[in-house]
Amino acid sequence: MGRWGAVRHRCAGQAGIALLEVLISSVIVGIAVVGVGLMFATGQAYITSEGANRVALFLAQQKIEQLRALSYTGLTVTDSTTAEPPATATPEDPVPSYPGYSRTWSVACVAQTDYTLRVTCSTASAAKRIRVTVQTSPFDTRSTPITLQAVLASR
Repeated sequence: MGRWGAVRHRCAGQAGIALLEVLISSVIVGIAVVGVGLMFATGQAYITSEGANRVALFLAQQKIEQLRALSYTGLTVTDSTTAEPPATATPEDPVPSYPGYSRTWSVACVAQTDYTLRVTCSTASAAKRIRVTVQTSPFDTRSTPITLQAVLASR
């Protein structure tokens, strides 16, 4: 038996081993590709929801500034929460120029020493607390409602 005959004799029982190795490695690579694809899809969903949260934060800041511009005496206390769009509007009615968001706010008289304690506005030590909440409309579970508060006191 020559040199090549000995090699053939050693490899005689290993027919198809290379094909099996290729199939196993293909399965492993396939699983890794699916995992990476899911990771990118999840990341894209988080990026989209964070973008929605940034817009909601901007809308809350905008409304706080609008209400603060009215000054302490010009700011009307609301007994209930005011909604934008109004409660009578259809769910598709957007915050002006921002479809897909709803914004609510309230103004309450609070004690100047404890902003959680509501008092009557005739009290000399009363301050006005503005609370603005913005959320996607209809509500999206990936983005959280944004709530901002500001307090105005008379001088």
